[in-house]
Amino acid sequence: MLLSISQAMIGLALISISWNSLKKSAIRKWRQGFTISLITGAMVLISGFAGLLMKISLEINISVFFAAFSGMAFSVFLISKMHGLNA
Repeated sequence: MLLSISQAMIGLALISISWNSLKKSAIRKWRQGFTISLITGAMVLISGFAGLLMKISLEINISVFFAAFSGMAFSVFLISKMHGLNA
């Protein structure tokens, strides 16, 4: 139950940060990174709410964690790949 609540809160935070940053970003690589972060946040949020409603197995939680970690790592890679403002 605590894991599901924390997943839902993290998902909400990721969606909020990504949405605000996506609206303000003008560079294509940043928009791609924030879009991936937004999708990852939505996936974590859905997983958290599903965990509150029903029992989810450990394998599904581990796979959601791996997908979220991979998505956020790729998002950070895209955003930090910029050298200055050279798009």
